[in-house]
Amino acid sequence: MKSEPTPSDREVLTGLVERVTYQNAENGFCVIRVKARGHRELVTLVGHAAAISTDEWITATGKWVNDRTQQFKALLLKTSGPTTVYLLWRGHCDKLTAFRSAARKSQPSGKTPAGLRTPLFEPSRGA
Repeated sequence: MKSEPTPSDREVLTGLVERVTYQNAENGFCVIRVKARGHRELVTLVGHAAAISTDEWITATGKWVNDRTQQFKALLLKTSGPTTVYLLWRGHCDKLTAFRSAARKSQPSGKTPAGLRTPLFEPSRGA
């Protein structure tokens, strides 16, 4: 029988969800890849969350385990939505790209309708 880790065995991991590898809707079990603070590579995190998606900020309390690979086993997993301007902008750009793609497909010629074209940024030409 495994004993629960004592508070001194627990660590805190914070970071940005880059990918949801697996999620069980029935019990909330999930495997996610996180760009964690203090780690160069993505970290695999396993735990339970009612709902989780990419670009959410997570704070997890748990311990490191080795189950074929090094991963963080979260005993407590807390999520929050994107709050930085970059993440909000990134989400907006993804939605805009999807909208333009759908509009382009609806055109017989496959071209972007004139109303959806965005002029390219051109630096001012100095004299």
